[in-house]
Amino acid sequence: MKIIYVLFLYSLLPIAYGHSSAICTELFKNGSFVHRWFNPVNKICCGQKLRQRTTYLDCCNEREFFFSNEQICCNGVVSNKTVSRRSDKRYISCEKDNSDCVERICCGDELLPKEDNVFCCDGTKIILTKDQVKNKDFLKCCGKKEVKKEVYNTQTHMCCHNVMPLYPFIGCCNGNVFNTKKFKCVNGVKMEKAKGRCGNDSFDRMKDSCCEDRLIKNVPTISKSEDGDLIENQCCGSNITSTEEICCEKQLYGFPTHSIPKHSDLKCCGSGYYNVTTHFCLDGNPIKRSFNQSQCGKYLIDNRVESCCANKLPYDNSTEKCCEGAFYCVVKKEEHCCNGLPMKANELCCENVKPCMKLKKEDNECCFDYERNNGTTYNKELWACNRGKLIRIPRGNSLCGLNYFNPKEEFCCNGKKYKNGNGQCCNGVHNDIPPKKGSCCSDDNKAYKFGDYTNPCIEKCNERESFDINTELCCDGRKFNNTDNKYCCGANAIGGRTRCCGTQFPYRLRSRKQCCHDTQVYNKKYSICKEDGRLEFKGVLRELSDVQKLCHPLALKLFDGGVQQACMRNYGIAGRISRIVSTFKTNSEIHLLISLRRVNTLKTLKGTELSRRFTLSIHIPANECQLKQFKKLKRVIAFFDNEPNKITRTVEIWKNSPFYLNPKTRLRYYSVTKAISKNLCKIFS
Repeated sequence: MKIIYVLFLYSLLPIAYGHSSAICTELFKNGSFVHRWFNPVNKICCGQKLRQRTTYLDCCNEREFFFSNEQICCNGVVSNKTVSRRSDKRYISCEKDNSDCVERICCGDELLPKEDNVFCCDGTKIILTKDQVKNKDFLKCCGKKEVKKEVYNTQTHMCCHNVMPLYPFIGCCNGNVFNTKKFKCVNGVKMEKAKGRCGNDSFDRMKDSCCEDRLIKNVPTISKSEDGDLIENQCCGSNITSTEEICCEKQLYGFPTHSIPKHSDLKCCGSGYYNVTTHFCLDGNPIKRSFNQSQCGKYLIDNRVESCCANKLPYDNSTEKCCEGAFYCVVKKEEHCCNGLPMKANELCCENVKPCMKLKKEDNECCFDYERNNGTTYNKELWACNRGKLIRIPRGNSLCGLNYFNPKEEFCCNGKKYKNGNGQCCNGVHNDIPPKKGSCCSDDNKAYKFGDYTNPCIEKCNERESFDINTELCCDGRKFNNTDNKYCCGANAIGGRTRCCGTQFPYRLRSRKQCCHDTQVYNKKYSICKEDGRLEFKGVLRELSDVQKLCHPLALKLFDGGVQQACMRNYGIAGRISRIVSTFKTNSEIHLLISLRRVNTLKTLKGTELSRRFTLSIHIPANECQLKQFKKLKRVIAFFDNEPNKITRTVEIWKNSPFYLNPKTRLRYYSVTKAISKNLCKIFS
């Protein structure tokens, strides 16, 4: 009775662990052994040992554990995945991106270097040609053990005992070529499409069917539709299903194999089906949906107060949270978790594998040993972790490979330390040129001396200057240092809270400046952005004419509308004020004469020579005007429609003349010249 009772309990273990359980026979040093049921999702059995499954942990030939990121299993032997290329076999650290090391692959019984021109063909090493290297992603192997192996391109050739070109409607069946329109290949035997095999016998697929080697008489596998097309029915377990049905397989759903009607709203459930729009399926039973309900594994939850963790565990939104990783669990909101496992206050998350208890209060890092499946906590100011082992580091030093170095005197490059000044490290590659004499290029991980134009990272910015694409920016001919991940906005390098309007006009966030439909920047306090991209002043400024605005205190402070004025006006100039020649008043007008020198043409003035002087004669209809603001001006930009006098080089601006005047700054000058494109001006035309 005892034996029967033990066997009965033992038979229930797989049910407790789920359908995907397995058994592992663990052997101990004293010769004893024990059989353990385990879940292959969380654990792995190898060489009569059971371990927690972790990242990269694998089993070699069912005898030995190994880590696939650093090791390789070939012919039942575990070796290092990367080795030195050097013939003297001196020790070097074979880390990532080390040019002295090469990664290996297993090909048959030998380890081969993972090179572009090396291809493993069913255990046989083949050296590829240049054309084959270019199409390596499409290469496959052809040939059996007793036949010489060949490599072929699947885009242009096929393998049928030998390599041959691809032809339409030609297939291969057990090494023989056949016409795919008339024949088909079943278990390596060529037969007519209307014929089939059921076990060792053939049958007519137009009359009968075969499912799981059981012949079903008078139920055709192939039938004709109303349009005359051939329709092929499929097996569902030992029965045949029509094209109007779908099959619910036992291996997928855990219930007896059966067929259900084919409909987008119908899904398999138990031995039947359910409508996903009106029901849930819990443990193979359809349950009617209710308002604010959803399914979470084997449970129904209230969406208003609950959520689902890993599609299996319900939890309370207000007090709990979900932790997901290799595992999953539900914890309180104030608690922490690691890789889906709950953590205690005195634990650290060890390399995101599992929680480990602190050995000392001051420990702030954890070093995980994948071979022992255990972690050790440490203080990162005193220790360093290297492949699961702790290395003591003197204060002020840092880890470099399996050693440590003093950053004040040395630098580390790919696991090796060098004296400061003895070259520099370019993305893991040591170069002889020190930082004082040159810089690294990320394109080829080499260092080049300053001014060396063979450097692929050096490009021309303007006629006089070049720039380093790794550390500098060139924005429309202007060079900037790029230490803060800036980007170009027209001729300016911007970053942080500064944004770009269109592709040319910079402005700062959280200020009164805004972007009007990617056309121009404006001050939202004084202007309105219209749907067509134009700006319109608010309040008093809106009622004033262009020349009357010059008397307003804000006239020369705001640049709103400068871009659209530059597009709309016929003429444009920029120059330096030599003097305000005369200002006199009448009862209803103020006459202002502004003399300019060093004048540049911004928009064509029909051949008028402006290199020396130019005069703006402005008639302002006003009784009062703040003329002090004009006396502070040094350089100005002006746009107008009235044609200048070619002899006197003077333009008369009357009370109703379209006119725009603004102080000249580098940004404003750029905005109304280089920043304006023909497509942008079309918006204001």
